[in-house]
Amino acid sequence: MKSLRIAGIILSLLFLTACSKSETSRDSGLNNYAIKLIDSVNLHILADPVLADVNKSGDKILFNDWASEEYITINREGKILGRFSKNEDTPDNPGFLFRWPAFRDSEEIVFYGMNGIFYFDIKGKLTRKQRSPAPSNAGTMVGLIGRNIKIVEANGEEFLLFNTLRDFNSYPGEKEYYAKFKGIELVKIGEDTSYNMGQIPDSSIFRNGMAYYSSDYDPVAHIEEQKFYLAFAGEPVLYQYTLNPDFSLSPDTAINLEVKMHLPIDGFPLNEFNKGSVTFRGDISSIRQIETYGQNIIISYSPGIPQHEVEEVKAQYPDDFQLGYRKMREKYHAQILILDKETLKQKANLKFPDKASVEGFIISDEGLWFQRKENFDEEEDYISFYLYDLVKD
Repeated sequence: MKSLRIAGIILSLLFLTACSKSETSRDSGLNNYAIKLIDSVNLHILADPVLADVNKSGDKILFNDWASEEYITINREGKILGRFSKNEDTPDNPGFLFRWPAFRDSEEIVFYGMNGIFYFDIKGKLTRKQRSPAPSNAGTMVGLIGRNIKIVEANGEEFLLFNTLRDFNSYPGEKEYYAKFKGIELVKIGEDTSYNMGQIPDSSIFRNGMAYYSSDYDPVAHIEEQKFYLAFAGEPVLYQYTLNPDFSLSPDTAINLEVKMHLPIDGFPLNEFNKGSVTFRGDISSIRQIETYGQNIIISYSPGIPQHEVEEVKAQYPDDFQLGYRKMREKYHAQILILDKETLKQKANLKFPDKASVEGFIISDEGLWFQRKENFDEEEDYISFYLYDLVKD
């Protein structure tokens, strides 16, 4: 099953959630909001795509083709502008990728991998590279929404934002690890300047003295207008901070998110975790992404899948669990939570549209981008990307 692809060290089965069934996806009762289809981009190509990024103005789309291991850039008319692969043993190979690449601007794409941070033009020519802010000898790259590099403005300068690979001289089987953990790297583009931030607050469930899988507390962050937004995957809480001129963070508030979590996280005794082990689960309920769009904060999340249903499908489909899983996951849709940026009041809770795959969700100035859901029954020689807008009925 192609949608269960994993690039990295995954020590437990990764589950992905799916989509709803209408071109206009409406909310679950908070307010009369919907996301409405306004445009589509089609490309006739035999490919196995994952939407990686859309540039800020929305006129260039970057996707990874798993089949050819290429990164392909197209325009809004579906014309290929550039395509390249960097999987050979050459000096311009970024190595094993920890995040999906992103447009730094309309002409430059940034990759973050085992060998550092690399910048290419859309045809694959190396334009520059810089060192990683932390040792990159271990890590995972999971094909889920929100797992891409971000380009943000902080204190009037341009930075990369991505999750840290630091071990903090500890590991998840030690209580002190969760006090030391700062999950976000803010890296100045083209320079060695970086800031490690995003500490787990004292009030968080992850400070209760138990041990957790890395996917439980996988951090999700965004910066806009000197506000730093932070969440930890399995904890339905949004933390807001003010980003100070010295890049320290001052806490503003924390709000509990009104989301339905089918598979909440569980802690384990500290002595059950071994140093050096990594476990990333994708079946849990978790926040995947935080973005801003107009006067809204948009949070994508997976409600998770009840474990008893997973076990039932395993028993029902002993020879083809993937088929059974595809049928089961239609019950548990990826969701989009809409908050007011000024008040942090929750405005809507929307399902992913029926057309959309869970493997790509990007926000540009124009709207919300998705890729077409895969057809598992027959091979197709075209791919599609969809542009939706947030509207109020």
